[in-house]
Amino acid sequence: MMAWLVILLCFYGSVCQLNGAAAHSKSHSVADILTALDKRISRLEDILATKEARITQLEERLNIELVNNDELRRGMDQVKVKLESHINEKDDKIRELEAKLDAEIKKRKSEISGLTEKMTNMMETLKECSYQSYGEDDGDGIAARKDDVLEPRGLDNITGRHTVASKGVATSSSTVAFHTELTTAKTLVNGVIMIFNNKLLDQGNGYNPQDGIYTVPVSGTYVITWKVISEINTFIYTALIVNGVEKGHSLTNSEDITDKHQSTAIVVLRLEEGDHLFIRVTKTNTGNVVSSTLHGYPTLSGWKI
Repeated sequence: MMAWLVILLCFYGSVCQLNGAAAHSKSHSVADILTALDKRISRLEDILATKEARITQLEERLNIELVNNDELRRGMDQVKVKLESHINEKDDKIRELEAKLDAEIKKRKSEISGLTEKMTNMMETLKECSYQSYGEDDGDGIAARKDDVLEPRGLDNITGRHTVASKGVATSSSTVAFHTELTTAKTLVNGVIMIFNNKLLDQGNGYNPQDGIYTVPVSGTYVITWKVISEINTFIYTALIVNGVEKGHSLTNSEDITDKHQSTAIVVLRLEEGDHLFIRVTKTNTGNVVSSTLHGYPTLSGWKI
């Protein structure tokens, strides 16, 4: 449409030029005018053909770009779908791992709670129990035990006092004394009995180095003394237990010093024949007890006055 409009305008211009030319010069012939007009039309047609070719090229290029854009859009859509699918898979995996982690945390907390309860029960048991393992049993193979108060082996039929079932028991007129030591370093816990394994003196046969318990052979007034040596950065509270009752205390504390420390406690008290006494660890942090020829040995000693 535009091409024909251009042609008409050009034709109109040519006619005007012809009219002007006719007015100024009557020498031009009609043939010359037609020839010039044909040349002008030919040039316009060539220009129009060039423009149409260019338009065709642009249309083809536009179509190619549109096709490429469609392919790119489809590719981007596919990538978007894959990315969303991958994100969803990761979210599901994360939720699954979070659920497993929560279950594992609950399981571990339950196990820790159970272990804590077991440890508490164990510590209570260690505090409350001490075992009798001296002399011969009563035939049933079971040693007496009741709240750290060790039951006697028997009662005297006349006096009702405790009697000790061991040979060579001291009489009231004989010397009664004992001295023991711990010859190896130990790591003790709260509630245990300190067992002084090496019996150096035992006049009256009252000390049992297997369980650390001394059975009073003769009633009277006794002096009981014990020494504890603590390792570096260690504190140890000990107590003298008589028939399950605390009768004396001691603290050996090297927690705030860079060296070992020892303490000695002395208790004077009335004991009856058949009473049982021992040294118990009542509280400690590491429980490391020193025992060596260089620093000395923990000891437990006693004698009747």
